[in-house]
Amino acid sequence: MPGMETGFTCVRPPRAILVLDLLMQVSPWTWIAAVFFVQTAAALGVARMLRLPASEIALPIAILMAGTFVALAFRRMDRGGSVGLWKWWVPPAAYALFIFLLSNRSFSGTEISFNVNWFHPAEYLTLGLLTSWAWYPFFLKRGNVAFASAVLLSGAVFGLFDELHQSLVPGRTMSITDLWLDLTGLTVGFLFFALLRSLNRFHAASCSPR
Repeated sequence: MPGMETGFTCVRPPRAILVLDLLMQVSPWTWIAAVFFVQTAAALGVARMLRLPASEIALPIAILMAGTFVALAFRRMDRGGSVGLWKWWVPPAAYALFIFLLSNRSFSGTEISFNVNWFHPAEYLTLGLLTSWAWYPFFLKRGNVAFASAVLLSGAVFGLFDELHQSLVPGRTMSITDLWLDLTGLTVGFLFFALLRSLNRFHAASCSPR
């Protein structure tokens, strides 16, 4: 505050880094709610573009909408950190359910004029980001290698399960290519989370005692 000595000298970072760093000060739950909101809007847009029947997409989209409201509820409930670590597993579990519900549908009769394989890395990037948030509290003191291994291994196991599940759905098939795209998305999601954490540490390190 003006007129008060803080006892700290702050190194002013470049403007671009400063803007990103300010964004990092926003509650994680606000970001998670934003992720689910954007995914909801994107899913509705794709469904409208492909003219998918409402009965095919109602439940998956309802899961995404619920994820938005649950994240906002946790932001309000968890201001003092009173909710246990299990809270961080709710978003990735909800998003995994969204992916599972989409995989459970063949969307037969739908004419698609573009390569739907691009949905795989987009979906698993989001899953990788949310899973990173869930695993992070358990690996604060165990190093980045163990942290990355937990995120990628758990995501890969789910991706393999999802592909096996698709092989049982009429009109769907298992694809190794899709699995590789899933792993690519998971990796990018983890790296994005790691970047956010690095920016947060940069902010903490930019202020040092006089």
